[in-house]
Amino acid sequence: MFGTDKTIKIIRNLKKEISSVFNIFFPATCVVCNNNSELIDNLICRNCLGKIESCKDFCSDCGSVLHEGKCSVCETEAEFDQLFAVLKINETARSLIHEFKYREYKYIGEFLGKLIFELIKDRLIHEKFDIIAPVPLHKVKKRIRGFNQSEIIAKAISRYSGIPLIADLLKRTVYTDTQTKLSKEERKLNVSEAFTVNKKYDVKDKKIIIVDDVFTTGSTMNAVCGTLKRQNVKKSVALTIVRA
Repeated sequence: MFGTDKTIKIIRNLKKEISSVFNIFFPATCVVCNNNSELIDNLICRNCLGKIESCKDFCSDCGSVLHEGKCSVCETEAEFDQLFAVLKINETARSLIHEFKYREYKYIGEFLGKLIFELIKDRLIHEKFDIIAPVPLHKVKKRIRGFNQSEIIAKAISRYSGIPLIADLLKRTVYTDTQTKLSKEERKLNVSEAFTVNKKYDVKDKKIIIVDDVFTTGSTMNAVCGTLKRQNVKKSVALTIVRA
């Protein structure tokens, strides 16, 4: 149904070969607007980079990023202790995330991880977190996509912040349908009991950052952080690129 590992590997290698040949004859262009002048990190032009906006309003009680003046932690029954949705959602941010997830431009994830760190590094370093970990993909979905986008972002943040990365801290034990077209209640049901903590790790009394690409209704983060809470973590922080 999902194709053999050998077939998937052949297709992935073919994509890389085609991409390499293409890059020889066509110079790099901005992944957002296709302009090829003044590229930053050989990825995005200076004009588009200037359109990326960070969230600057934080809750005075819990320190979370505010959304439309409201705190998603203090005003709801969130399972996480803080929420950092670092960038404001706009067309530039949407384009970067789309190219990263669906066109396999992994270097965009590394760029976003570095950008996120630079924007909130004081908060990350001051808190002295024990672990940073990605929201996991189910093994079938990861095999099809070829990578976990949240893991790439988490790895970059770990590299710049020094917070230890445990990529396999969590396991997604239930294969779930895509969340994009589901209602809030359907999303919540879709991911309920979908995650477990890897038995190799003791998370009791640990401060943990969980990384995902987009925060929409919070169903996934609540499911993940609820799983961690049942293992008696000291603190869990939801960290995403944007809030949709």
